[in-house]
Amino acid sequence: MISTDVMHHERGLLASWRTGLHVGDSVTFSGMRAEWYLPAAVRNVLLIADGSALPAALIEAIPDDVDVQAYVSAENTEDLSLIPSHPHLALERVTSLTNLLHRTPRLIRTGERVQVWIAGETAEVRELRRHAVEAWHVDLGDLIARAYWKAGVTSTEADAQRLPRFVQAVSDGADLHDPALAENIDLELSA
Repeated sequence: MISTDVMHHERGLLASWRTGLHVGDSVTFSGMRAEWYLPAAVRNVLLIADGSALPAALIEAIPDDVDVQAYVSAENTEDLSLIPSHPHLALERVTSLTNLLHRTPRLIRTGERVQVWIAGETAEVRELRRHAVEAWHVDLGDLIARAYWKAGVTSTEADAQRLPRFVQAVSDGADLHDPALAENIDLELSA
């Protein structure tokens, strides 16, 4: 048995799910979720997320002297109020994350090292990840891309689709702490 805490928000996509949970309820987890880590040398962070992945907890963890640029696609503008303030945060609401395929964020244009975090729907995240590497020249070591949901399937179905890849990775002796492995499983990439 694992005991865990769930961040409490008054509103947002997971609020109704969370309000239905009670102490002692059983919740199933599958796969792995390597966490985001900001190296001390990184002074620029680019966050790209849809409403399922509001980067509130990440922004709270970013030191005050780091420049943060965030693009959020949220249907409900009130969801943006869940994002905490940060002294160097430039927050922009976009209608679709894929709109970023046609522009280059300011932090990328600086030519300085940028840590990029992308989270949202599987196909959009996969496309943005590819674009970040090929067009923006982001090093894979400075990129974390996570699928939080998949269009056309329930979360339970998406987890069931990922589970065989996770089981195979365990069977193959893969390093379960390797963020690239989690990314490959989440985004259905070739290993």
